[in-house]
Amino acid sequence: MSDPHPTYQGLRARFLELPPAAGEAEAAYALLLEVGAANVTTAIAATADGDASLYLSTGGGLLGGRGIAEARESAQRMVNIAGQLADRTEPADDLRGPASGEIALFLLTAGGPRVLRSPITAKFAPADPLIALLREQGVLIAALRSAPAKGVAVPG
Repeated sequence: MSDPHPTYQGLRARFLELPPAAGEAEAAYALLLEVGAANVTTAIAATADGDASLYLSTGGGLLGGRGIAEARESAQRMVNIAGQLADRTEPADDLRGPASGEIALFLLTAGGPRVLRSPITAKFAPADPLIALLREQGVLIAALRSAPAKGVAVPG
């Protein structure tokens, strides 16, 4: 894949620096779930308070999911599910995006970002929280796409 669009790079970097809310005690208060493919990387940014966005490495995406009830609830579910994966993460000293064919899950925690990387082709048990997280990603994207007047579409 070619270099990600500057808009994607900026949104991604800003999200990964998102501080916890005052008194945030949860293991994860936000997540960035990226799926790398040959031509585009997709990223879901979600917070425990229900903010949600879709970023595309081509520069497009959908921002502002907090104003969409279905997206807000899905974002909150994603952060809860991601918390079940915390023990499989490691400190994210390397904040690079995923390679083509890779999933990268960044959990934002009070102790700093943590990451779980996995090949897309890895075999997971049906009950694996990562499978539930990827399913919920689809729910969130559908919610964001179904109410474009409430969010902000970014061309790309």
